[in-house]
Amino acid sequence: MNNTNSPQGLEGFDRRFVGFNGAVGQNQLKWLEGVLAEAEQADEQVVIFSHNPLHPDCTSPICLLWNYDQVLKLIHRYAPNIAGCFSGHAHAGGFCVDEAGIHHRVLEAVVECPPGTDAFGIVEVYRDRLELRGYGGMKDTSFAFRRSSDGGDRGQELAPVSAAGTNWKSPHGHGLPIPGSTVS
Repeated sequence: MNNTNSPQGLEGFDRRFVGFNGAVGQNQLKWLEGVLAEAEQADEQVVIFSHNPLHPDCTSPICLLWNYDQVLKLIHRYAPNIAGCFSGHAHAGGFCVDEAGIHHRVLEAVVECPPGTDAFGIVEVYRDRLELRGYGGMKDTSFAFRRSSDGGDRGQELAPVSAAGTNWKSPHGHGLPIPGSTVS
């Protein structure tokens, strides 16, 4: 019997094609493109959250989203409006700034912490940056926003907010669930 969770026999970036990974579906890509286009029109910043990492420079190929290249092509078209991308899945964590200047942060997993310790964080949103305040096994990270084409700051004046809120919804109605996802 073939173990679809084993990367045995797969080389390089093909190691991502294991059963415990996945892809962003066409409905989700269309939804994301619509959200990004609206953000561009309104000169707003977007934070993208995904389970699997979106960029190969911040993770091992075995944890990478199957169609990461398709997703990156889409988000790079809207790079000035993307404040950053957060993901999980690669338990050790990771960070990179990609070729379009987008910050990618893979969050450390509590499952990798010694017994009796934690790994969690709070994201604080400011006019010019996002700040991930890590606790326990989670590392701090700062995401500086890029400047708009007219030299002004991107983003709105916001007080620090927690990313842990369960009822968060943007002023434009975007939020979970997205097509093809489930919320438990």
